[in-house]
Amino acid sequence: MNKISNKYTIQIAELKDSEDFEFEEELKIIRDKGDLELIPELIELIKDEQVSTDRKHKIVELLSDITNSDVREMLIDAIDSLKGTPYLSLLISAMWQSRLDFTPWLDQIVQLMFEADLYTTIEVITLIENSSENLNDSQKHHIRNILQDQIIECKDKTRKFLILESLNSFILSND
Repeated sequence: MNKISNKYTIQIAELKDSEDFEFEEELKIIRDKGDLELIPELIELIKDEQVSTDRKHKIVELLSDITNSDVREMLIDAIDSLKGTPYLSLLISAMWQSRLDFTPWLDQIVQLMFEADLYTTIEVITLIENSSENLNDSQKHHIRNILQDQIIECKDKTRKFLILESLNSFILSND
């Protein structure tokens, strides 16, 4: 876990042990205060097997409501900690729902399409599609080259088809 103050450690522990109603109320308070220091700890709760799926989805809702661009690096850092878990797709979903600009990290994000499960791949495609308006021609060309190299090596025909069909209209056709 990240080094955070004792106050936050206690707050997260109380949040984890709270009743469902209290949990939702605490998330509302966190949302209203906009306390970004808690974000890494909330992401840790997503990974915690003792936290219910419903609570994990509530955390994702909170993450998707954050519009402060300072949270982007925290979410990108969380990708590595959630790789190989069924919760990576939840994080990617929160990222694209936030409508924040993740173009500086698109190289890393594009790689997820070939490393993660198909559901996460779909979420990544949505994130890239939502970020495409922020890409200049050079960036689109760069992403296209990465995709072309990766697609050639991709053995999963379903994944290959899904990626080609979904991204064809906005990246592969731009020269």
